Formats: sequence, structure tokens, C-alpha cells
Amino acid sequence: MLDGVSGVVVPVTNLAKAQDFYMSKLGIRNKLATDGTSYVALQSSGQAIFLLTPTPEFPFEGRPGPGAGLMFTVKDIDGTIKELKKRGVDVGAPMAGPGGQKVALFRDQDGNNLGLLQPAGKSANKRGV
Repeated sequence: MLDGVSGVVVPVTNLAKAQDFYMSKLGIRNKLATDGTSYVALQSSGQAIFLLTPTPEFPFEGRPGPGAGLMFTVKDIDGTIKELKKRGVDVGAPMAGPGGQKVALFRDQDGNNLGLLQPAGKSANKRGV
């Protein structure tokens, strides 16, 4: 029946601004595809992220803003927060997560929930987004 998850959809209001945020501010460098008007497909650590603006041809009903979100795994949450703040991203302070994980939360340009997750027991030796 289901063979897997091909990616996650992030609804956005302005495709160009969203692409700039995810690529320039978050440092995601792998762009898989785009049609220039309704979607950009990015890839982070093997996972596809589809930035999507609804169009008459593809009337996706998701709305930007609070709700479901993305968590990015990092090796050094403090270093990643510092780097994201340098890039103008308003990231909250790290907090304790379940099982000894560290978590920090922030939002993209449309208010979609995003977060950083440093798994328990991971050393802070290299930044990764």
C-alpha cells in the first residue's frame, strides 16, 4: 500500500521569499526542482521539503502559520542557534526535550513552526542544518 514518505509540504505565501529563507538563512543548498510559480522542492539530509503556494491548477488547502512543523536534526544546537541568529533568524533558547534531547524553536517567514533537535548523547562538535 504505502511505500514511504516522499517529503513534507510547507505552505508559503511567497515562493521567492520562502526559497530565500530556507536556502540563504537555513543553509539548505540542494534544490531538486521548481516550476517557478507554485513550488520549490529542496532536500535536507535526504528528506524532500516542498515549499508550496496554492494555484488554481494545484489548489493545496494548507495554510501557512502555526500548526504542523519541521524539526531539523543538528549535532551542535548552541552553535547552530548562534549561526542562525547571525543570519537573522529569531531562534528561541534551547530547552530540554524528551529523553535528554535539546530542542530550540523558531518560525519561517510565513509563521510555520520549525525547530532544531539535538539528539541525546550527541557531542557538540559540528554544526548541521
